[in-house]
Amino acid sequence: MRAHRQLSIEELEQRIAPAFILSAAHPVLKFLDADGDFVLLRFSGPGLAVIQGANGGANIENITFSGTTEKTGFLMKDLNPTGGDNTLTAGSMSVTTGLGESLGSFQVIVPKGRFVDTTFAIHGNLGKFQVNGDSELVRLGVFGDLKTANLLGDIFDSNVDAGGTLGTVKVKGDAVESSIGAGGDVAQVNVNGFLVDSSVFIGQSASSVRVGGSMLGSDIIANGSIDRVFIGGEMLGAGGVGAFGDPPEIEDGISVGVHLGSVIIKGDVEYADIAAGESAGRIQIGGYLAYGSIIIGEDAPVFRKGGFDEVPLPSGMGTGDLGTLIVMDGIAFANVDIAGNADMIKVDGMAFSNFDVDGNVNQFQITGPQFLNDTWIDGNANNVQMKGLMELSSFGVNGNVNKLTATDAIIGGEGIYIGGNLAQGALKGGMESSRMLVDGNVSKLMIKNGLQDWSSLCVEGHTDFLQIHGGILGGSWVDLQQTADTVQVFGDIEPTQGPPLNIEGRLLGSMSIRGNVSGTIRIDDGSRYAPIKIIGDLTGELYTNDAFGDVSILGNFTGLIGAEGPGVGNTLRVTGPDASGDVNPYPEAFNHYIGYDGPPPP
Repeated sequence: MRAHRQLSIEELEQRIAPAFILSAAHPVLKFLDADGDFVLLRFSGPGLAVIQGANGGANIENITFSGTTEKTGFLMKDLNPTGGDNTLTAGSMSVTTGLGESLGSFQVIVPKGRFVDTTFAIHGNLGKFQVNGDSELVRLGVFGDLKTANLLGDIFDSNVDAGGTLGTVKVKGDAVESSIGAGGDVAQVNVNGFLVDSSVFIGQSASSVRVGGSMLGSDIIANGSIDRVFIGGEMLGAGGVGAFGDPPEIEDGISVGVHLGSVIIKGDVEYADIAAGESAGRIQIGGYLAYGSIIIGEDAPVFRKGGFDEVPLPSGMGTGDLGTLIVMDGIAFANVDIAGNADMIKVDGMAFSNFDVDGNVNQFQITGPQFLNDTWIDGNANNVQMKGLMELSSFGVNGNVNKLTATDAIIGGEGIYIGGNLAQGALKGGMESSRMLVDGNVSKLMIKNGLQDWSSLCVEGHTDFLQIHGGILGGSWVDLQQTADTVQVFGDIEPTQGPPLNIEGRLLGSMSIRGNVSGTIRIDDGSRYAPIKIIGDLTGELYTNDAFGDVSILGNFTGLIGAEGPGVGNTLRVTGPDASGDVNPYPEAFNHYIGYDGPPPP
């Protein structure tokens, strides 16, 4: 029985890995690991390191530090990178420090090789972590602060986590299925290559996050703010499209709880979100935005983990405000929601998308076409420029618009709505089967290429100056519901179900029509001292509930002029050869007649 027990003890002793102690007195250990790499371990500074394994032909099982401080350093190096399989720690290795103990630096040198399958538990702070080579299945956990992490190769299925603050993280290659995070502030994260199926988490705020290549199936999240984000390629999420009209499931992108300073993405953004809980400075997308969203403000779907100190907003920024948004190749199947104000928005076209701004916009520029798109600005807009075709879309401003320019046609859809006043507008492509509604006053509005195919213009306030080139055609109409000063139409006015040109108030200045009028011009409160000139034929109707001023028809008059009130020293002048039209009542409607001898006898 005693012999049997002695045999069991010997077997157990053979299974215990030998231990080596490194300290400032005995700082160096060299050994040959299991896959043939000749490994150097070097210790420096206070404390000691207990190494288990590291005997001939075996790998390190664990390294336990004790008594270390932020002046303690440790080095692992492959001395023969051309020998073995050029991999340090092919088996599982753990590295730990004592509770509350820190480490100054931990460096691994594997020239053209890999550092694999290692777990770190640093219970205090770590000054510098560096791997000269690729990293795979490396779990770096620092309970306190981590000042610097340099990963000078690719990282795969690896973590860099700090419970406190994180200074600078540099990944020379790609980061794949990996995570970089901190419970506190982060100074800088720099991934020189691609960020693939990975995440960057910032418990509070960060100065800079940079990805040199594309960001694929990944996310950058901060509870606080991020000053700068740069993506050198595309930002493509892993979401897919649901049924038509349903938003896609999005789990990837950039999300901050407070302020997003600057975001520059050189390529496309697809199936990914950009969100800020409070405000954003500048967002620039070098490609297109598709199947994703940009959301700034209180309703932003930001991910927050734990509490964090409030981060003050930049001067002049309020809740939901956005400084600049630029999308170089347009937006499709996407959503943009800004809860506050926006300084500048520049988008190269939009399709199947929604764009909402709850506050004011200083400059809004759409340089490409709009198709099945809805845009809404709940405040005022200073300068709106639409440089492409607007088809089956709507553009609405609930407040005032200082300047509105549309260089191409507006076709179908809800058209343009302005809830306040319009200071200056120019629709250079005209309207087809669409409409424009202004609830307030219009100071100056010019429409080229006319109103066609059942289009409409309605102004509920006063109209100071209206000029239409191309006529009012194909069942279209203009309804000015209050007074109007100057109205000019360069083109024909064709009939529709109601008056194609209707002024419900009084014409105060003048009206000039350079075309034929076969429809009806109605001025409810009359023109009295405002002249009306038609350079063409009047075969339709000119009517008022009050009295006209001077009326000149530089063409034929075969239609009808009707006035409820008597003449006020006014004159009707007809220059065409056919003046067989009807004036009702004749002769009381005008005091003087030139080229018109009264209605023909019955």
